[in-house]
This record gives sequence, C-alpha cells and structure tokens, in this order.
Amino acid sequence: MRSTVLLVTSALIFCSPVYAQEKVSKEQLVGTWTMVSYKNVSGGSKADIFGPQPKGMLMVDAGGRYIFSYVDPRRSAWKTDNRTQVPDADLATAAKGVVTQFGTISLEGNTVTRKIDGSINPSLREQKVTVSLSGDEVTFTNPNSGVTGGQVETTFRRAK
Repeated sequence: MRSTVLLVTSALIFCSPVYAQEKVSKEQLVGTWTMVSYKNVSGGSKADIFGPQPKGMLMVDAGGRYIFSYVDPRRSAWKTDNRTQVPDADLATAAKGVVTQFGTISLEGNTVTRKIDGSINPSLREQKVTVSLSGDEVTFTNPNSGVTGGQVETTFRRAK
C-alpha cells in the first residue's frame, strides 16, 4: 500500500505542469507583448513590484533581437519636460521605477539567455531566465533579479 501511494504521488508530481512544460521555441516568442504582471517571489508568496497594473512591453524579432521596457505607473510627474532641469533626487527616484534593456536572446529548452547590449543597469551583460507559455501569455522567471535581489516573475500577453 505504501509503495502504491509513493508511486501515485511521484507520478502526480512529475506529470504536473511544472515538470511537464513544453519546450518553448524562439519563434513562439517573436512578436509584441504587453505586461500583465511583474512580481517578486519570496517564501512562497508573490508581491507586485510596480503595483497591480504595471506598464511594460516586450518586443522580439525573428532574428532574436529584443527590447523591453517596464515602468511603475505610480511614479510622480516631473515639474518640467526638460530632463536637464529635473533635480538629481527626482531623476534617481524615477530611475528606480524603470527597467529597460535590449540585446539578443538564445533559447535552450526553457532557458532564455539574454546577451545584453544596453540596459538601465550599465553592468548587466548577460542574464539567464526560464520561460513558459500558456495560451497567449508568456512568463519569464529570473532567479536572481537585479531589481529585487531575488526571484522575479514577469508575465506578458501577446498584443493583438
């Protein structure tokens, strides 16, 4: 009886969506995607990083070039449109509410390697994240995000 329970439990675990994810192809990522959620994952709980309605977009072309930009819609408006007249403290605050980068991606299984040509963080050169697709949504999981220092899940929906 005990071995039957162990066998059934093992089968359920290894057939669960976490273990049975289909491989994602680069072609499936091509297109324009709009941000659905941007969450910090810690201790089994998830918390919004840029609020419940973050703004963001991801674009991937057939050659594997990508660009993404996320912004916290709760950022305060500046008193001027001329960035050279914005106080340094306001610029720093604004920068903390922006994540952006561009470069090229490669895909091996469900691991995306981003070769970063430019980013708001000038020290970033490469990132490895996992990717999963579900219908018209794609989720990237970064186990060591430079934004939070921990795991981050970013979900996008294919733009129509």
